Amino acid sequence: MMPQSDNLNDDTIVARATGACIAGHRYIVRSPVSSRSIVFSVTSKTLTGRFANLLSTKFPWAVQSATHRQIRQFRKSSGKKGALLLGKPCFLLDVVGRKSGESRPVMLMLVRRNDDLVVCGSYAGNPKTPNWYRNLIAADHSIVEVGAERWSVTAQELAEGPERDECWKLLTDAYPDFATYQQLTTRRLPVAILHRTASR
Repeated sequence: MMPQSDNLNDDTIVARATGACIAGHRYIVRSPVSSRSIVFSVTSKTLTGRFANLLSTKFPWAVQSATHRQIRQFRKSSGKKGALLLGKPCFLLDVVGRKSGESRPVMLMLVRRNDDLVVCGSYAGNPKTPNWYRNLIAADHSIVEVGAERWSVTAQELAEGPERDECWKLLTDAYPDFATYQQLTTRRLPVAILHRTASR
C-alpha cells in the first residue's frame, strides 16, 4: 500500500493518479489489457509528459476513448466541464478531415497569445504528426470553443525564427510537457497560431 502523507512528491502524485507503483527511480505500470508490467525510468523529463507518451504509444485506444468522453462532457455543459487536463485549461478545436470532409474535434491545451491561440502538433512525442494538425493546416478555417464562446480561426504554421521561438516559450511555460515531448522524438514539433476571424 502506498504511504499516506501530506508532503507528496511528484512521483507519489503521478503513481496514485495512474495506478503505478514506485520502485526506486522507476515506475511500474500495470497494463490495462494484460498482466504484463511496463517499466520506465524517471529522468529530467516531466513525469506527466513521459506517462502521456507511454499511454499514447501503448494504449492509443484508451487515449481516444478518454478524449471522446471529454469532448461530450465539454459540449454538453457548454464548456463548464471537461475544460481542464491535468489541472490546466484546455479548449476544443473542431477541424474538418482533409480526406473525409467530416468534423474531427479534439481537445488541446489552452495557450493564448493576445487574441490568438497557439497550438503544437506534439502527439505526446510520438514519431508521427497527429492527424488533427495535418487537418488544421489543410483546412481553410476551423472552429474553436473556449468555455461557452465559439469562433472561427485560420491557422498559420510557424517556420523557424523569433516568432516560433516566442510561441514555443509560451507553450512550454504554460505546459512544460511540450518540452518533454520534444525530447522524446527526433521530429521537430510543429507550432501554429490560430488567428481569430469571427464569432460563429
